Amino acid sequence: MVRSWSFVDAAPARFPSRGFRLEPRRHATIPLLLALTSEAGIAPAYAQRRDPSGLEPARILHEHNRLRVAEGLEPLAASPVLQRIARDYALELARRQMIDHVGEDGSTLTDRAAKGGYLFTAIGENLAFGHQNVKSLMHDWMHSPSHRANILQPAYTQAGIGFARDTRGLLYVVVNFGAPRQPVTEGRVVSAHSASNPSDAGKPSPSPTALLKQAIDTLRAQEGAAPLTISPLLTRAAGLHAYDLAQRSLASPVGSDGATVSKRVRDLGYRPRIVAQLVARGGATAEEVITRWSESAGPRRLLLDDHKEIGLARVEDDQGVPHWCVVLADPQTPPSTAPRSTPESGFSAETVSPSHHP
Repeated sequence: MVRSWSFVDAAPARFPSRGFRLEPRRHATIPLLLALTSEAGIAPAYAQRRDPSGLEPARILHEHNRLRVAEGLEPLAASPVLQRIARDYALELARRQMIDHVGEDGSTLTDRAAKGGYLFTAIGENLAFGHQNVKSLMHDWMHSPSHRANILQPAYTQAGIGFARDTRGLLYVVVNFGAPRQPVTEGRVVSAHSASNPSDAGKPSPSPTALLKQAIDTLRAQEGAAPLTISPLLTRAAGLHAYDLAQRSLASPVGSDGATVSKRVRDLGYRPRIVAQLVARGGATAEEVITRWSESAGPRRLLLDDHKEIGLARVEDDQGVPHWCVVLADPQTPPSTAPRSTPESGFSAETVSPSHHP
């Protein structure tokens, strides 16, 4: 049986409990979980040594992104600064042999982010103790509404993962989620906008897929075609295929299971009159990808065809190479917003919306 606790840090205040001290036991350890989402940074990164359990940050981030992409969400990028903040806090929890969102010095997650120099529009934290492998860790988090809400929160774009073992060899895992207010490098804030447009300072930059959507609509407008509407189901189909391509480091219209785009969208409950798909491997920016496609007769024709809806995804492989997937379709009837075969998807009833700073 897994016991779970959940707190929401809406403002700096004392928590109802100052944590749970983990006393040595002779019987099997019961995994413990804590989740935190808060309202509204960065320091030099350093690598963590691989843990014998296989619970290294790369594998945990991989599982987070697999789950997010399956829900049609953008994958999380690894943040060296959030990783350092998470690792430092995991070391503290292991030393104290307790699990708590409040630090030994009374610091909250927002305090730790500020100390690390991480400027954010949204931030959250998941904690866990006593898990032996990635599968059990993710299972418990995904079956806790507050932890699941953090993992599947669309506002988050970055994550940092830290872990540490106490003197008894028990493992503590910290995952920090964030949406940076500005790009930061080695503790120094780098302006995301031109000085000629100071009113935009501090605003988050559009995601790569949002920029690609803008570029596609611009191309269509030049040819007299109407802009496309984002479809959650097509976005999920695109995300699943982009993730599959990234795992294989290739560009292919067919999935590793042999599924075509038509099968993928129909399996999600979408009934298209026509459906098309574009994939690309490489292309650091949306501009590079749209240039490549628009200069090729086949892809250009698909982008300008009589489609009404679109789903877009971008997933990087282990080498950091982006894999893009765009699914275009014209539905027979207004599609469902969730897979027919999946009784539970997206957020639970206890979803916490992150606060945003002005």
